[in-house]
Amino acid sequence: MFRYLNYVGLSDVQMIYLPAGVRHLEQDAFNGLSMIGHLKLAHLDLQSLNSFVFRGLRHVQLLSIQESDLGVIRPGVFTNMSNIGRLSLTNNKIDAIEAFELTADNRVRQFHFIGNHVLDLPHGRAIHIQGVPIVNASNNHFPCDCHIVSWMKSAMFANQSRERMMANNYCISPYEVHGKSIQSAADEAHLFGECDQDETPERTVALETTKPSTLFSSSSSCSTINSQSMTIVIGLYLVFQQFVQL
Repeated sequence: MFRYLNYVGLSDVQMIYLPAGVRHLEQDAFNGLSMIGHLKLAHLDLQSLNSFVFRGLRHVQLLSIQESDLGVIRPGVFTNMSNIGRLSLTNNKIDAIEAFELTADNRVRQFHFIGNHVLDLPHGRAIHIQGVPIVNASNNHFPCDCHIVSWMKSAMFANQSRERMMANNYCISPYEVHGKSIQSAADEAHLFGECDQDETPERTVALETTKPSTLFSSSSSCSTINSQSMTIVIGLYLVFQQFVQL
C-alpha cells in the first residue's frame, strides 16, 4: 500500500519514480509535493485509481501514468491538482471509467490518452474536460458498443475530427471486430446502426478557457532545500517502509 509521499519544502526535483507493483494509492498520496520535472507512475497493479489521489499536487512538468493496471478510474481523481504541463496516460489497462474530469482549475496544458485498453466505457457525458489547450486521444482500444458513439462526441476527442478519432482508435470487442479501427468496424459490421443517436450529447469543446500560470513560478510557501536540480528514483520498497505497506 502506498500511503503518502510528502516532501515538504523540496523543490527543483528533476524526477520521481514510484516503485513497480504498488497495489493501492490512498487519497492525498501526493499532497504537498510540488515543482517536479517528471513524476512517473509505472507498473502499478491497482484495483482502482481512487478519488482525490492527486489532490494537492502542484507544479509538475510531466505527470505520467503508464504500463499499469489501473482497475476502475473513480470520479475526482484529479480534483485540486494544479499546474501540470502534461498529463499522460499511456499503455494502461483500465477495467472501467466511472467519470473523468479535468477542469480549468487544474491548469493542465496538455492531456494525452494514448495506447490504453478500456474494457468498459461510460456514457460520454461522464467525460468532462475543460480548459485544456491540447488533448490527444489515439491508439486506444475500446468496446465498440453504443457508448462509443457518445464518446466520439465527448470532450476526450474535441480536438480532432470524428473521422480521425475513428481511424486512430480501435475496437477491443465484439470479437468479430477485435483489433480493427472503429471506422473499419462501423463500415464492415454496421455496429452502430441501432444506437440511439438522439441520446448522445453534443461535443464539449476542450479548448483553452484560462491561461495556465507558469509552472515554476516563485512562491513564498515553497522553500528551496537545494538550488541544483536533483534526480530522485524511488525504486526500493525498503527505503520507503514508512510509505509502503506490503
